[in-house]
Amino acid sequence: MEKLMIKDCQLNNECLKDVLSIGIFGSYHEECFDKNRSDIDVMILLKKELDFDEEFEIEDYLDGIMLFKDVFKYIRRKNLS
Repeated sequence: MEKLMIKDCQLNNECLKDVLSIGIFGSYHEECFDKNRSDIDVMILLKKELDFDEEFEIEDYLDGIMLFKDVFKYIRRKNLS
C-alpha cells in the first residue's frame, strides 16, 4: 500500500476552520503495518467542541481525500460488527 502524507493533501475547506491539527499515529508509518489487519489511528485537534453535524461534515470531507478513505472505511466496518 502506498503511504500518503497529510502534508501532501490539499485541505482547504470551510468545515475545517476549527481544526488545529490532524495527525496519524500508531503502526501506519511503521514496517509492522498490515493493511489487512492493522487499524489507522487518527487524531484531530480542534479549537472547540463540535456538535455531531460538524463532526460528520469533517468526516465526509476527509473521506473524499485518498489518505483518509481507508480510515473511515475501517471505522464503519468496525462499528457494524
